Amino acid sequence: MSPKSFYRILAACILVIAIIVYGRYFYPSLWENIGKKHLSSNTSVNQISSDSNYKNAPLFELPIFGPINAKLSIDVLSDYACGWSRQYYQDTIKPFVDNYLSKYDVNIKYDMVSYEGSPSLLATEAIHCGVEVYGSEYFWPLHSALFSLAEEGDLETQFSRENIIQIIKEIHVDNSSGDAHIEDFIKCLDSHKYRNYILERFKDYVGAYNNLGFPTTFLNGQPMQMMIEGKMQTVGAVSLEDFIKIIEQKLNL
Repeated sequence: MSPKSFYRILAACILVIAIIVYGRYFYPSLWENIGKKHLSSNTSVNQISSDSNYKNAPLFELPIFGPINAKLSIDVLSDYACGWSRQYYQDTIKPFVDNYLSKYDVNIKYDMVSYEGSPSLLATEAIHCGVEVYGSEYFWPLHSALFSLAEEGDLETQFSRENIIQIIKEIHVDNSSGDAHIEDFIKCLDSHKYRNYILERFKDYVGAYNNLGFPTTFLNGQPMQMMIEGKMQTVGAVSLEDFIKIIEQKLNL
């Protein structure tokens, strides 16, 4: 990664944090009520993740991979515009899913959120439309491609409608007969049918957690923690090795 790309990604992540901090300090009455429309301030991520809380809940949720009744549920909160989220996916989550998911009594789900004005908002809508139109098996290739879009170039340009449609064409499910569903995907994307739902979830996460950052991993509804300097601390992106250690500790292995 070039230094220019690194600083651009870092700036995007800092912007998300700055918006949250600014809102909390300068509009406290507003932020006290965000998340309380459906949730209390100590709500677990399991309640936030339940689409029954949302009047505009999507017909097609982002899929859960692994046994539904697994002993440990992993929920990864992430943003396509954040470089740390992308690195965590590429270096930790994807290798875990590819090589270790079936070895443990766990399931995993991504929760992609964004906020009004973010360059990643359309990409977040796209992952929902991809699952709706093509099915859950389409999640991982599209998820990887959307993260890869942010590796180079201006984020507004990289997450443009044209670029998103192009990657759909490049990785569509049925390579033998062409993509018969591309028009359905474009219709879904242009309708912005998932936008209000995505924005509402972002507000609820911010309202429920004081120090929300990207990425955040929840284990059975609680932020992931590990031992740092003699005490348990909430952590964001961790290495694959540390991630497996945390999972095994949670499973008492």
